[in-house]
Amino acid sequence: MIAIIKHNHKTTYRIVKYKTLYVTNVLAAKYDYGNSQAIVFDDSFTKILKLDMYRPMRTVYMIQEDNLEFKRGEWQGLDWVINDSELMAKLEKGSVDIKDYPKAQEYAHKVELPEWFEIKNEADAKNLINISAGFHDGEPIKAIIDGNDMELVLDKSFACKFTLKFMDIVDMDIIGKAGIIYGSEMEVKDGIICWTITGSNFGWVNNIDWDRCPQISPYIKCKKILWKIDVD
Repeated sequence: MIAIIKHNHKTTYRIVKYKTLYVTNVLAAKYDYGNSQAIVFDDSFTKILKLDMYRPMRTVYMIQEDNLEFKRGEWQGLDWVINDSELMAKLEKGSVDIKDYPKAQEYAHKVELPEWFEIKNEADAKNLINISAGFHDGEPIKAIIDGNDMELVLDKSFACKFTLKFMDIVDMDIIGKAGIIYGSEMEVKDGIICWTITGSNFGWVNNIDWDRCPQISPYIKCKKILWKIDVD
């Protein structure tokens, strides 16, 4: 697993002076809404930390989940981490030096992300939907159409933006029909990728009264999708 870590440096409570962003391997993760946590490395890659993903502010931005099947409140990841009760107890109290855990050293390094990720198969599609929570609370803020391609920027809650490049579009019904997104799905079949918005805002968004719009499922079908995430 891989994640972007945002370390907020505060001068007083909730007042951010500056932030440090880095990319790290994730040794284990647990999803439990506001109590979600991840076990990662610090920005020097010399210590192991257990971080709250969302408290008091968003800290962990998962990028790759390695197709793990998560259940609420259960740790998933490397067995030697989640099955070591002594290590887990130490992490509750603070950081742990990787020198004490030789198995961690192969993962303790900076991870370079590509400029764009590509959806090549169903696993890639599932990963993107999972890490974006179906783009829940995403608001379309920019759409640039260039022939059969479109670049769409979604402003998400928790201070991040997703940019999607839909290339070689074969069919779509989305422009002017999607407010704030509540959920979406992505399917790869017979060389075509279909992204469908399964729920979106009803009410006033960008001067459109969505209460008066029919309940539709906007979609895009294309042959290639590239994506990236920008953390604010």
